[in-house]
Amino acid sequence: MRGPDFFVLKYDLAILGESQSPAMMPDPDMRFGYIGVVSTDRYIYALYSGRTIPEVSHYASYGRQVIVFEWSGYPVAIFDLGGDYASDIAISPDDQELFAIYDSPVPIIVRYNLPQLSVDR
Repeated sequence: MRGPDFFVLKYDLAILGESQSPAMMPDPDMRFGYIGVVSTDRYIYALYSGRTIPEVSHYASYGRQVIVFEWSGYPVAIFDLGGDYASDIAISPDDQELFAIYDSPVPIIVRYNLPQLSVDR
């Protein structure tokens, strides 16, 4: 599923080390997309970055938005986590609470109450 910015990943494949292991070599302007995903019986929740390394340094692989999808792939909501950058998320089984893990300035887990989602299509 594409993110809201509709970008294409930019990277090269290189063979590194004595073991000749393939490695992804990102373009310096590569935009990070979905960096974490969790689901419940009702929805799929994707932690989204949408940033490049030049924009936010090492925080490019952290997210500030959670995009909620139905199991059909239809997006139903976007939650902004504010100015912070989460490294991972978890959702309560009843879709009522979102937990975000932050690494900086100190490791912490923050609980967010989620609104009731109603899908009218």
